Amino acid sequence: MLAELQTRVRVDNETLRNALAQLRAAEGALGASRAALWPVVTGSLASTRSRAAGSEGVQGSLTDSRSLSASASWEPDLWGRLGGTVDASRARVQASQ
Repeated sequence: MLAELQTRVRVDNETLRNALAQLRAAEGALGASRAALWPVVTGSLASTRSRAAGSEGVQGSLTDSRSLSASASWEPDLWGRLGGTVDASRARVQASQ
């Protein structure tokens, strides 16, 4: 009887772990679909230092160079495709719960 209960608990625990994993995956997909509604901003910064070759025994000039760039993009949800994806992801989370 005890061995039978232990086996049942192991199976129930595994089922619970699988259900929690599905819930976490559904919540992750919901977060990703919500993120698609917001603008994407990227940026980079670069810095270089160089020294020009000089004549015998004389050091050349030292040059520092820096650059900064940024960009942003956003996709307007004109036909509701992104909103529909969010709704579907939300429904999957609710079903997993």
